[in-house]
Amino acid sequence: MESTASGVELRDVSFAYGAAPALHSISLTAPARSITALFGPSGAGKTTLLRLIAGFERPAQGEIYIHGRLTATPTMETPPHQRGVGFCFQEAALWEHLRVREHLSVTLKGIDSKEEQRRRVDELLRRFRLTEYAERKPGDLSGGERKRLELARALAPDPAALLLDEPFTGLEEPGREALAPFIRQCAGEPRATLLVTHQRDEAFALAQRLVILHQGRVIRAGEAAETARDPQSRRAAELLGYRSFVEGECRNGVIHTPWGEWNAHQPDGAGTAGWPPECVRLTENKAGECAAQEAILTSAGHRVTAQWNGVTLYGVMNAAPTEGAALRAEFIRPPAWITME
Repeated sequence: MESTASGVELRDVSFAYGAAPALHSISLTAPARSITALFGPSGAGKTTLLRLIAGFERPAQGEIYIHGRLTATPTMETPPHQRGVGFCFQEAALWEHLRVREHLSVTLKGIDSKEEQRRRVDELLRRFRLTEYAERKPGDLSGGERKRLELARALAPDPAALLLDEPFTGLEEPGREALAPFIRQCAGEPRATLLVTHQRDEAFALAQRLVILHQGRVIRAGEAAETARDPQSRRAAELLGYRSFVEGECRNGVIHTPWGEWNAHQPDGAGTAGWPPECVRLTENKAGECAAQEAILTSAGHRVTAQWNGVTLYGVMNAAPTEGAALRAEFIRPPAWITME
């Protein structure tokens, strides 16, 4: 059996840990030359999906393909070392007794030419800015350097798929920013890269495609920007950071809500309009429609909770309002229109 997909493809894959179902009929494609983020809360099944692709677990149902080759079904599985997969674990699984250079060379034993091995190792050291640490052991590296080493080691044998499980775990903000470019460059290479994260900002900063998982099911998948604009379901919207929701109706290409009207290419019918807080700007105005309740300081300003005709609205302000102050809301983009629960 074959797949024409270039990358990683799962068809109707299910899995359980004993009697506890973990994944339910998962179908998805992670194309080559792009990064696909598996995004969702803890326990959604993200890491389990990576383990199935890598061959550490076998599906109870369905088929897994890597670059068109069938690698797993309930009755057969290609061993992990024959799948052409590079795996970076959540906690860096480095060999503490080996030096940085040795971590890379040991993965290239299949290359007969020692000169070619050295060339490839030197290239990886330069690419991941590890040349000056080549003779150090992992215990002498910083957290970010260890992460770069693990990424370089996973890429050393030129795998068909790269699997990254929460690659920023344990790094502070500067370290996260420093590691991100090394992950982004994977998008331009002829392999599928799958990235597990429960951080929305990480998913959008790194991935071209987004797969949202909840309770072992895919509830939305597509291009990252399109998925952010159109989450399609209330649960997917909430996971993507949407907080303001108001009921409405679409008639003749116009969404009508108690908060305003917007043109939309949507079929007629009832639904819910939704916005993330950063898309609602609030200002104090005695003629405003909202009443301020609470303000929380964030890196982007104050996130303010307000009430508008008995419905909670979340927006942003430069300065915190006084409790009960009248506020005016400006929606800086049309709402996501949600017709699915």
